[in-house]
Parts: sequence; structure tokens; C-alpha cells
Amino acid sequence: MATGAMVSARDHGIELPAQLSRIGYDNVFFTRHVYPLLSTINYPIDEMGKVAAQWVLSHVYQKSVQPIQTLFQPELVIRQSVVNIT
Repeated sequence: MATGAMVSARDHGIELPAQLSRIGYDNVFFTRHVYPLLSTINYPIDEMGKVAAQWVLSHVYQKSVQPIQTLFQPELVIRQSVVNIT
């Protein structure tokens, strides 16, 4: 969605990021290959997958459901698509 918005903004003569900052979500692979490079929120997908797999295996083999009480810390990855306001 963010990259589509960037294309549309450029098509309408809006300068990125001078006139419009954009930020994506999930840090998908192509965010490093668009212009300007898209800032994004990165989640620890590998760690989240491991916790989910452990929960599923525990449920299957132990026949008990344990609540997941893991806090995952997102990371802001600042690239070229946002203006520095500090």
C-alpha cells in the first residue's frame, strides 16, 4: 500500500519525502528497492514463528493450551521516505 501511494504521489507531482512522508509495515523485501527507499516497521517474524510453532507443538503433544505471553518488540527502520523533523 505504501509503495502504491508513493507511485500515485509522484504521478501527481508530489515530491517525496519533502511534501509527503510515507512509512510501510512489515519490512517486505521490495521496500529496499523502491525510490525513495521506504521506511518501515520491522517485526521479528522469525521469533514470532518459533513461538507459534512451540505453542502448536505443545498443544498437539501435551494436549494442553498454554497462553502465549511473549512481547515482541517492533523496530522502526528509517530510510529515505520520511522527513527528519528533529
